[in-house]
Amino acid sequence: MTTKADITPAVTKPKPNARSAFVVVLFYLVFSIVAALIAAIFFGGIRSSESDRVIDGVVDSGMYGTIIVLIAVLFISLYVFKDSRRDIFFERKSFGLSKLYYLFPFTWFGVTLFALFNVDYSSYSLDVILLVLVAALAIGANEEIVTRGILLVGLRNSRVAEWIAWVITVLVFSLLHLVNVLGGANPTV
Repeated sequence: MTTKADITPAVTKPKPNARSAFVVVLFYLVFSIVAALIAAIFFGGIRSSESDRVIDGVVDSGMYGTIIVLIAVLFISLYVFKDSRRDIFFERKSFGLSKLYYLFPFTWFGVTLFALFNVDYSSYSLDVILLVLVAALAIGANEEIVTRGILLVGLRNSRVAEWIAWVITVLVFSLLHLVNVLGGANPTV
C-alpha cells in the first residue's frame, strides 16, 4: 500500500554551491549600489564635502541602504539556504592553528579599545554615536555573511580546496570594498 508520504517528494532548501554563492556575491554588489542610490533619493542626497568628518559619511543616507541590504542578505541566508544556516553563521570546521594565531585578533581588539577610550565624544551627540554603532554592525554583518558565510560554505560544498576557498573569500572581501571607491571614497584611506 502506497502512502501519501511515499508519493510526495521531500522538499529541501538548496545548499549553496560555488555558482549560487557567486550569484549571491554579485547580487550583494549590485543590490548594495541600488539600495544606496534609493536611500540617497528618499533619505537625503549624497554628500561629499572636504569639511565632512568621516563619521558624517557613515551616518548619512548610505546607512539606510546598508540596513536594506542586510535585510535581503539575512533573508537569503536564513530562508533560501535554510539547510545551511548553521554552516553560514557558525564555523563548524576546526583548524589546527597555532595559539599565536589568536594573538592578532586580541591585539587588534586592544588597539580598538585604546582608540575608543581616546575619542572626544563631546563633539558627537548620543544619537550620532548610536547610528554609527548600528551602521558599523550592519556593514560588518553584511560582509561576513556574504563572504565568510555564504561564499565560503558554497565553495566548501563544491569541494574546493580549503586554502583556495580562503584565498577566494579574502579576494572577494577585498574587491567588494571597491564599491566605496566608486562612491567617491579615497582609495588610499
